[in-house]
Amino acid sequence: MGSTETHGGETDAKMTSVDELARSYWEAEQRRDIAAIVEHFAADAVWRGPGALELHGREEIGGFYEEAARAFPGLELEVIGVFGDERSAALQWRGVLVDPDGGRHRFDGVNVMTGDGVHITSLHTYFDRLQVSLGSKEKEEES
Repeated sequence: MGSTETHGGETDAKMTSVDELARSYWEAEQRRDIAAIVEHFAADAVWRGPGALELHGREEIGGFYEEAARAFPGLELEVIGVFGDERSAALQWRGVLVDPDGGRHRFDGVNVMTGDGVHITSLHTYFDRLQVSLGSKEKEEES
């Protein structure tokens, strides 16, 4: 991926594709680095999730990720496939959320993202909320 040096919370160098932007965002999400996650979004970005959840702007999006990081301090993600072009793509993924007690919860889904070459302008994530809320714990031998 190209250079992404930052000054004052804004990305200086343009990323060339939504795929690269998404992978950088997911790296920040796996580190649970809220400031870096939020920096990936445009100031007026829209984030949509399961259950008609809709967030507008960096402040709301950041609040969501802060809550998620408290509930699940660990996250592991693997990108399975990317379908689209440089400005709009669907990214299929598989993940494991790790709760504060070390429990591992598998879930998978698709994110549909659009970007402006620098930031994510919209993200719509699709996954089964029951996988997360009911636990879907991995078997101990898979850990």
